[in-house]
Amino acid sequence: LRVGQAVKHALWVAHRHGNLEVPLDTSLSDSELQRLVAERSEQEPYALRSMVVEVHVSGAEAVITVTHEGPGIDIGALPDDLESAAVDKSWLAAFVIVPSVMDDVRYDDDGRTIGLLKKAVLAGEGEFEVADECDEAD
Repeated sequence: LRVGQAVKHALWVAHRHGNLEVPLDTSLSDSELQRLVAERSEQEPYALRSMVVEVHVSGAEAVITVTHEGPGIDIGALPDDLESAAVDKSWLAAFVIVPSVMDDVRYDDDGRTIGLLKKAVLAGEGEFEVADECDEAD
């Protein structure tokens, strides 16, 4: 479930900040960001762009890549104290959630592809469990 949530958030990042070109501007409120998303979802060229998701799963790991057709996402524009900023701006949560769940998150040099890696941990002979699973108490 957690990996699924991380992938969903990576898709949101690619769609909103890649295809729809919503800037990573921390002065944007959640409502302003939603307004921009709604507007650009109906406008060309934004509305014509798509994404490609590739998934490769083995007994050792899962690799998911999300590629969008917009200009690159400049992750360097994110605030240094991202977790604190995400408390007041829920649209920043994706940039906190994805790396907290996945073992590795990478943006390619042009900012158009997000790569996610989740490693498996061997539990016994021929069995595996996903790393960082929630305890039963969670």
